[in-house]
Amino acid sequence: MRKIGLFNIGKLGLVKSAGKAKTDISKVIEKWVKEHMVFWYDMSKPVDVYAENFNDWTKHNVNADVTITSNTFTITRFTASNDVVKCYISSGTKKFSGMKVEVKGIVDGQELYWGYRADVKLVNITSDGTYDIPPLGTVNSNLSFRNGNIVGACNITITQLPSGQSVPTNEILKANPYLQDFSGNNRRLKLNNFLFAAMSGVGGYDIASTNILPDKANVTVTDNRIIHITKKLSTTDDMVNIVPANSNPTHKFKVTGLSDGRQVSLVNRNGGFYTFDNGEHEVTLTYPEGTTLLYNAIGVTGDIGDMDVTIEFLPKYPNALITDGVDDYGVVENLQQGVKVLFVTINPFIDGKFIYDQRLNTTEPWLFAVFNDKGSIAYNSRNSNGKTYIDGTLNESTSVSALLNKKQIITIVNNDVTGDKTKTPIFFSNTDHNSGWISSAFYNSFGFDSVPTKENDGFTEQDLIDYYIPKAIVTITVVDVSGSPIQDATVTVEGVQYKTLSDGTVKVRGMVNSTMSLSVKKDGYMPFSDNSWKLADSRITLEVLRNTVITENGYSILLENDGLRIKREFPCLKAGDDSVFVYTFFWFSIYFLTVSSDICPTDSTK
Repeated sequence: MRKIGLFNIGKLGLVKSAGKAKTDISKVIEKWVKEHMVFWYDMSKPVDVYAENFNDWTKHNVNADVTITSNTFTITRFTASNDVVKCYISSGTKKFSGMKVEVKGIVDGQELYWGYRADVKLVNITSDGTYDIPPLGTVNSNLSFRNGNIVGACNITITQLPSGQSVPTNEILKANPYLQDFSGNNRRLKLNNFLFAAMSGVGGYDIASTNILPDKANVTVTDNRIIHITKKLSTTDDMVNIVPANSNPTHKFKVTGLSDGRQVSLVNRNGGFYTFDNGEHEVTLTYPEGTTLLYNAIGVTGDIGDMDVTIEFLPKYPNALITDGVDDYGVVENLQQGVKVLFVTINPFIDGKFIYDQRLNTTEPWLFAVFNDKGSIAYNSRNSNGKTYIDGTLNESTSVSALLNKKQIITIVNNDVTGDKTKTPIFFSNTDHNSGWISSAFYNSFGFDSVPTKENDGFTEQDLIDYYIPKAIVTITVVDVSGSPIQDATVTVEGVQYKTLSDGTVKVRGMVNSTMSLSVKKDGYMPFSDNSWKLADSRITLEVLRNTVITENGYSILLENDGLRIKREFPCLKAGDDSVFVYTFFWFSIYFLTVSSDICPTDSTK
């Protein structure tokens, strides 16, 4: 006997569960989070942006004690008056954009100033406060903060104030190579060895560098990825050479501003000349075998003349920090010990490497590292006596290989962690940052110094995970074509297996609005699978109110005994009675049909 199966898409009416209790526990968790969060990094959140990077100014060998960061000067001693504060903006610099600074530590009678020299003081600084440093079109002499009359010990800090906010870009992080700590604990993630270009920095681009071709056009290139063309000077169409990061680059880019029949042109060195109109595009380029000097020319077609065309290359992994797996790593500042609970959202591109490490020793017990050990159960091989969750579900079987090149949320829980058994956490390599560098797309991470319990905190670690990882609970009903429930059918969601109960139902958990895999199997029935299954787009817990079969909304099957034929009808989807429900978030149900093979010959099937 041959078994065949069909599935039907029908509406499930869904309702909220215990809304008040959910709200109350959320308030408890929110209070706990404020007390126990250790650090929080997030590539999707705007960070402070500064007009100037003090580290880029020209260094001056003055005999004074001055500590410089990207946005601060800390001065503890001056040897002589009227000298610059260790570094300056060189004469001839174009378009100094100005800035605002806060000065602390000035005592009565002390004077600093901003200017060229003692007789050209642009801003006098004689007391603590906030000062506006004006912009200049051209710097006419060496420009800096200077010592007016202070000789000897002092304790003065000049802090540049943010000029605005933006999500991290390569330009921002190159000027200030830190991920901001949104926990409020001043534990920035210091980024080391990042190129802030290509596949080592923000977004990920198959571009290592760009080179503007002379005398072809008026062109500016920003951050190696935004090409702005204002005038064509030659009849040739090549204006900028793009040097790719690899020998088989795939570029995503957006073109704006084309008019008068012009197009963007792009040369493929292995043969081919592509043209593009306004809009978003994607192209994969190739090179002749043995090519060592990699580049592709890009420009705009048409006659000589003015234009306002922008070609913006788009990131492969938006809102992500890309690590190259060569030497990129991050150090958590102002923290000498590890955390007990860690969340990391990441897409790992390679196995056998470290996503995170806080281990004091390389021998057991490991407390702990997030190491994607090849062939092992994902992320628990360096987490002694701890637990590992993937996308909010306790992982006891999913291997590392199944999670490569997949964005996921890893949660590590280990209550054995203490300060004397850990050290300063490191991201993207081992704790000595001398091996184990991972290539990945990193999105966010946050850690806590405690594991919540119902007894002590009023909620569990699973409650904390569910708070941060949106979840839905949906009941799937597995029945045959007559509507009779099928018991012990295997329902698998993202590698986690469930068995249906006697009423054919099973409750499954999954991330809200996240693409997941779903399969249903039962001996004697055709299997069903769907790799693009999604739960409701909601943070609340959902339960099935009812599961109503509406035959006109799905596949209907009619067995015609006179001709022993099966007629398959596929009517258009129509609104059914269930559409009146206020909470209709998710649609799914499965139906199995069993028929003997001898009543369904192939040549009589309609």
